[in-house]
Amino acid sequence: MWNQFRHVLAVVSLAAFVGACGKGSVEEAGSVDYVVDRMQARLEAATWGEPWYRTLDELLPNMKYRERGKSEIRGSDLMIVGEIVDVEAGYGFKVTERDFDGKRVDFDDPGALWKTVHLKVAVAKHWGRSSPELVTVGFGIDGDDQLPQVRDGLRGLGMVALFLQEKTPHYSYDPSIYGIAKGGHMVATVAADGALALPFLDDQEEAMLLKGVGTMEALERHANGPERVGTIVREQGRARRAA
Repeated sequence: MWNQFRHVLAVVSLAAFVGACGKGSVEEAGSVDYVVDRMQARLEAATWGEPWYRTLDELLPNMKYRERGKSEIRGSDLMIVGEIVDVEAGYGFKVTERDFDGKRVDFDDPGALWKTVHLKVAVAKHWGRSSPELVTVGFGIDGDDQLPQVRDGLRGLGMVALFLQEKTPHYSYDPSIYGIAKGGHMVATVAADGALALPFLDDQEEAMLLKGVGTMEALERHANGPERVGTIVREQGRARRAA
């Protein structure tokens, strides 16, 4: 089940990586608005299946999902709260008829359809896996996005809560790099008063996920609570969350 789930994530994430549409304006370059616009464009271009988590707390590492006869899985392996202190170049990727999953090339290769960048996140709190004080997190951008623009926009998010997964396909070149759940979209910003927002999602999905858990205080209560189990059932070969 775990390998199948990772494969689905790989396919869906690939669609999100390559599905971005038009560029932002010059005035948006380097801003938070620029990065948010780019991520929302990717979200609209990709096709996503129904998630097993219903609210944000069900994506925490202490929430696991169980299907009869299958290995248990979790929506995230590690959740961290901290600040993005730097964004470094990763690699570019070309798609060919023989290699639809992407051939790795230099970051500055003009033929790259998409690229990875590496977020350096200073960790204030964490749940799930053990975590160093500085975590490297992968993030996907368009091939024509410029690193300074992306760096400024991501650092401008301020305090964030990130739902991270180990061994995600796009960062297989370095097993120490975490991927962000839902192809990079599960990034929650934390306001000074603790209010959470999910700027990379549309308003409807954001409202659904934050229902009852719209503050960092509420999210921490769930993160510090006991483990919970969601039941997965299979109907006509398709797995779904049981009611």
